[in-house]
Amino acid sequence: MSVIEKSEILSLVAGSGLPRRRALAQLGLAKST
Repeated sequence: MSVIEKSEILSLVAGSGLPRRRALAQLGLAKST
């Protein structure tokens, strides 16, 4: 996963107002694929 992809996910999470724990779960899923 690139830094750009990670920052995009973080910005999406910030915009959608998801809990940080769920955001970390999404990052974990992205890393595993």
